[in-house]
Amino acid sequence: MNSFGNSFRVEISGESRGRAVTVMIDGVKPGVKIDEEIIGKHLSLRRPSEVFETERAETDRFEILSGVYGGFTTGTPVCVAVFNDDASDDGLGFFRPGHADYTQYAKYGKTADIRGGGHASGRITVGLSVAGALAYVILAEKRIFAGTRVLRCCGVSDAETDFSGNEAEFLSSRKFPVLDNAAGAEMKRRLSELRNDGETAGAILETGITGIPAGVGEPFFAGAESEISRAVFSVPGVKGIEFGLGFGFADTAGSASNDMMACDDGKITFLSNRCGGLNGGITNGMPVIFRTVVRAPSSVETGQNTVTYPDMRSTFCEAKGRNDCCFAPRAAHVINAVSEIAVLDLLCSRFGTELNGLLI
Repeated sequence: MNSFGNSFRVEISGESRGRAVTVMIDGVKPGVKIDEEIIGKHLSLRRPSEVFETERAETDRFEILSGVYGGFTTGTPVCVAVFNDDASDDGLGFFRPGHADYTQYAKYGKTADIRGGGHASGRITVGLSVAGALAYVILAEKRIFAGTRVLRCCGVSDAETDFSGNEAEFLSSRKFPVLDNAAGAEMKRRLSELRNDGETAGAILETGITGIPAGVGEPFFAGAESEISRAVFSVPGVKGIEFGLGFGFADTAGSASNDMMACDDGKITFLSNRCGGLNGGITNGMPVIFRTVVRAPSSVETGQNTVTYPDMRSTFCEAKGRNDCCFAPRAAHVINAVSEIAVLDLLCSRFGTELNGLLI
C-alpha cells in the first residue's frame, strides 16, 4: 500500500496540495544521532533550482514529531512532517494526459484529491528524501553509499565509470549529479532551450551502491534486485530498470556474460562486474549498479485531447502549470533515498537492526 520494508519500514502520506507530507519510519535502532542539517541537505538536493525545473518554491519546512529525544532516536517510530507552504488550489476540471489523474479517479472515485497529481505527485517524494536521510546516516557509518547520476539526457552522455572509487559518495552530494562538468553544462543548456519551446525531456539515470558486503538478499521473492526495483518504481516517472549489462545481455554470449573470479589471500574478487554486483538476487561484494529510465514530464504546452470530470466530456486542453521540463536531476536524489531505504532494510534482515554482524 503506502509502506515499504520489513525490518526498516517506511510509510508515507499526503497530497500535492494538502497541508503536509508525512513519513513514518519504524525499525530505527535507538541512539542514532539525528542532525536536522542532514535532513535539510537531502531535501535541498531534490528541491528545484534550475530554470528548466518547476517554479513551485517550497522551502521544505519540516518538523520531527516523534521518535527523537535529545537529538537521538529513541527506538520508537520516527515521524516527520514536511509542510506544503506553496501549494496552489488548482483543480483543473480535466484529466491531464500522461498523469495519474484518471487512474486515481478510477480507483478512489469522486472524492479523490487529484489536484497537482494528488498522492501520485512528485511532491510526495519529500517523505522518501527524509527517510533516505535517516538511512544515509546509518549506512554512512558502515561506509555504504548510493550515488545516482544523469547518465544521458538530451542526447548528451556523462563520462564512463565502474563505481570502483568514491564516485557514489561524490555524486550523492552533487545538485546536478554528473561526473563530467562539461557534459552537465551541455545538458542544462539543451534543457533550457526545451523549456523555452514548451517541451519536456526524459533521461537515463545510473546508480552505484558501494560498500555492500557479499551475501545480502532474501531470495526468492525478496532478492536484492527485487527489493531495490520495487523501491525505485515508487519514484514517479520511472518506467524501466536494468542491472549490470541489463538488456545488453541479449546480445552477449554466455562466455562473455560471466564475471570471472580470483582468490587472493583467501579473499574472492571479481574480474568484471557485468552482473551489477548481484547473482541469484544476492550481493557478491562488487558495487551494485543499475540504470533507470525516467519519462519526460507529462505537462507540455502543446494542446492535447482529454476528458473533463466529473461530467465526462471529450475536450482539448493545454496542461500549463509550474512543472519541470526534466525532473531527472531531482529524481536522481530520490533514487538515492529509496536505494538507501531498500539496502538498509535488506541489511537489517541479514544482520538485525543493530547491524552488529556487519563489518566495516
